[in-house]
Amino acid sequence: MKNLLLCFCTLFLISGSVFAQDAEASFKEASKSWKSYATAGGDEKMDLLNQAAQKLDMAIKGASELDEKKATKLYKLRGDVYNELATQSVTRYQLDNGFKIPDMKASINSFESYKMLYENASKKYAKRDAMEGMKNAVQGMRNMGSVAFQQEDYANSYHNFYNLSNGFDYLKENGQTSDVFPTDKEYNDNLLYAALTANAAGMKEEARPIIERLYNEKFDDAGVYENMYKIYAEEDPEKALKVLAEGREKYPESEALLIAEINYYMSNNKLDELVGKLEKAIELDPTNTSFYLALGSTYDNLTQRELKAGNKDKAGEYFEKAKKYYNETLTIEPDNSTAVYSTGALYYNRAASMLTELIAMEEKGDYSKAAMDQQTAIRGEIQKEFENALPFFQKAEKLNPSDMNTLLALKEIYARKDDFEMSGIFKKRIEQLNAGEKLEKSYFADK
Repeated sequence: MKNLLLCFCTLFLISGSVFAQDAEASFKEASKSWKSYATAGGDEKMDLLNQAAQKLDMAIKGASELDEKKATKLYKLRGDVYNELATQSVTRYQLDNGFKIPDMKASINSFESYKMLYENASKKYAKRDAMEGMKNAVQGMRNMGSVAFQQEDYANSYHNFYNLSNGFDYLKENGQTSDVFPTDKEYNDNLLYAALTANAAGMKEEARPIIERLYNEKFDDAGVYENMYKIYAEEDPEKALKVLAEGREKYPESEALLIAEINYYMSNNKLDELVGKLEKAIELDPTNTSFYLALGSTYDNLTQRELKAGNKDKAGEYFEKAKKYYNETLTIEPDNSTAVYSTGALYYNRAASMLTELIAMEEKGDYSKAAMDQQTAIRGEIQKEFENALPFFQKAEKLNPSDMNTLLALKEIYARKDDFEMSGIFKKRIEQLNAGEKLEKSYFADK
């Protein structure tokens, strides 16, 4: 048993020795690349930096087996190399946006190495170097986070912004200052950017504690309330609505919060409340066609609701408002296919409602002259509504020839007009779509 334990100890000592030897060898190779970097030119410089960084990543695994002098040299060199890699990468990217940055976490790695240097070195000059290095690294994280955001690399943008805040905190805890955040607001702005980019990257668990922190500290920014609402929306709708109401009261002119509120009312089919919200949205952004479309659609739905309830006068009032907002959309954007189709559907649905009423009258079996005259009048109104709808569906087909709803409406309208040839044409196009074909050319394109 004693011999067995001795073997284990020997293996452990040999293993530690190997790690130390590997660390020293990798450090030496990295040092050569770093020295060559100083006199190199062009793309070779970036290659040498990458080589040095990779060797130092290997060396750092055995750093704990080195004595203090060797370990501090390793930490210092790795911090310097990664700091230079970050600086050169950002510079190259600013000159050429097509440049691919080799390591988006270069500044984070730099900070971590300087932090190891600070915590493991006993010499004052080494600790001083570590602090200066960390100050440079936090600035690098800000630059790298911004570049990642420009590239829509939201995950790396989050990592840099979040570690930037942590790095700033570490410096402050150790009696150092950094001009990266001159004010508390700028510090909190950076935290908010970290949360927003985490959300954009689908990293909700990472975003949540940051947003909750800013919310609890009552940080003055509408984005905090918007993102708190999003966090609670699925798990606690009542709490989400409370947060949203707080945000809307505090930031009544925030379009983002207003849109969140609009989406809430739309998803919960609160049509009457939705009208005022959309009118406010149009007031804030009068050129945004999505608001006009949404308001037209809301009035469209209100029209259908009142028709079903038999309130024809109210339905007629809502009908005109729906048509008004669809027309305003088309004034801003004449070829907006959704507005074109929706206007046609507005007439079509009113005709369909009249048709339901006509069928109910016919089923009563009242053949009096008054009843028959009324039915004839309704048939005329139905035909008129279909005729009103037709040009909008024709234009919608020009704009989007593969839209199934448009083709179904055209087939039905032509059948109602007893134009079975045209109805058959659209019946065939519907069959083509159902068979998986794509209709590249509009039927009405040249008409």
